[in-house]
Amino acid sequence: MVKKRIERPIGVSIMTICDALFLGLLPLIGLYSLARQQEGEFPIVYFVLLITMCLIIIASSIGAWLGEGFARRLLFGTVGGLTAVIVYYNLNDLLDGEVAGAEIIKTVGYVIRGIFWVVINLWYFNRKRVLEYYNQAATSEGN
Repeated sequence: MVKKRIERPIGVSIMTICDALFLGLLPLIGLYSLARQQEGEFPIVYFVLLITMCLIIIASSIGAWLGEGFARRLLFGTVGGLTAVIVYYNLNDLLDGEVAGAEIIKTVGYVIRGIFWVVINLWYFNRKRVLEYYNQAATSEGN
């Protein structure tokens, strides 16, 4: 009995493109512009870590789009890690009183968007049909 191959759900394409764009490429561009504006104020270790995370998100988004289960899990971990860093630093700035006026709205927006990305990724990529799509590649490799 031959099982019919499950086609890539349209949501996988949408989610992986959004992750690569909004959590990979755009933050990478933002980090580049931040580095050009603020010389020496941003610790190099964090800068390198964030660049690495953005590049991993882009690469794992491509892998997840191609149906690789490992890339899907790597995408989870990296999205979670990157958003945890974003949420931590923005909440820290907010609670320390380092932001004021209109900057408060922007900072709260970063926190909300960070939490949103983690929740939407966890929800979508753990749906039954999506898991079946990723699991078919694992089962076909085992045969």
